[in-house]
Parts: sequence; structure tokens; C-alpha cells
Amino acid sequence: MEEYYMNENVLKAVAIDEVTPGQLTSSMVDDVFYILQKCARRTLGASSVQCVCAGLNNLNNILGAQYMQALASRVRGGAGRLVQGLVAPPAPPPTGASSTPAKIPGLEHAVAINGCDVSAEYVVKLRRELEGYVGEVFPAPHERERIKACLADLSETSAAFRQMSNAALEQLAQALGPKLKPTLDAFQQANYELGEQEYAANEREDSWAQVQWYSRCSLLVTRLARSVWSAVILTSERR
Repeated sequence: MEEYYMNENVLKAVAIDEVTPGQLTSSMVDDVFYILQKCARRTLGASSVQCVCAGLNNLNNILGAQYMQALASRVRGGAGRLVQGLVAPPAPPPTGASSTPAKIPGLEHAVAINGCDVSAEYVVKLRRELEGYVGEVFPAPHERERIKACLADLSETSAAFRQMSNAALEQLAQALGPKLKPTLDAFQQANYELGEQEYAANEREDSWAQVQWYSRCSLLVTRLARSVWSAVILTSERR
């Protein structure tokens, strides 16, 4: 019954996945790990080593199958869409309209990469938490060791999420790097203390498309987790 509950609720969390404005990951990341955490704690409360090992194996299988496949489908091919959305020449806004850039196609790819990165950390955190709980429920050393052996498999699952995250970062850096570096150089070299003549010259030279490109890069930065953005920059610099 617990395994059925775990499977069905994870599938439901994936099905209703959504991105809330201002959040770096989609809803299914926190939802899935919350479900698995609660189910795992209930399983450990059964005080049966055999039941606990079966439940933990099912938990790991869900992470490595349904959940990982859901993340992979959101990451796959997203780098190209994201960069295309960033570099596509924007149409000038109608006269009197706001200059705020429109939603960038493919920006959800950034959220998916964050999900891979965060999931790798969540798996490690989940393992540590459950290992601590095992000591409270199972006093016999041989029982604790058997359960911890099952939990050790989560390390491989965490590594798989990390590998998927690194691959996605490599693809994004490869696609975005050549476009991103000139923009970063321009930001670093720009003089932000302008006199009247410099301001007028800057107004003449900066096209609306250039302003939109800068704004879009800034938007991308706000949608990538800090660790992910740093990895993209480092990967780009090595090229």
C-alpha cells in the first residue's frame, strides 16, 4: 500500500508541475521530495527490516525512473531554444508601449537545470536524514547496517542527477558562451557615470535591440541558481 501511495503521488506531482514566478525550481522538485521523505519515514516506522529495505528500494527506483525521466524530458533540447530566444532580434514595441522584454522562449530550460542541480543535493540530504532516523528506530547494529546499505544506493542516484545537471550545463555553456562573453565584457567596460554629452551619445549608439539583449541576459541570471550560473560562466571561460 505504501509503495502504491508513493508511486501515485509522485506521478501526480509530476503531472501538475508548474513554475511559480520568482521560484528557481518547478513545483515538482519540492513536492516529490516531500512525498518521498514522508513515505520513507512511515516505512522506517514499521520496524521491519525487510519492509524498510523494500520501501527504500522502491523510493530509489522512483527517483531514478519516473522522476529522473520527467526532469530529463524538460532539459532535453532546451539549450538551443533558450539561446534562440535570447538572440532572436526582438520586434520594437508599439509607440508608447512599455519597454519591458517579453517572455523569452525556452526560459523554462533554466528552471529544469536548476531542478537537476537541486535534486542531486536533495537526494544527499534525504539519505543523511534517513540514516539518522534509522539509529532511533533500529537499536540492533546488524539491522542498522542492512538498512544503511540500502540507503547507500541513493549516492548513485544523486551522482546520476549531478551528471545530468553537468551535461545540461555543458550544452548551455556551449550554446550561450559565444553570445554571452561579449555582453559580459561590455558590462564590465561600460562607464555608468555619464555626463550630459556622454549620455546623449550613449542614447544615439544604444539601439533598442541592444537594450533588450542586455535585459534578457539579466533575466536569465535571475532564473538560474547561483551555483548553476557560476558553472555556466566557468565552463564558458574554459572554451
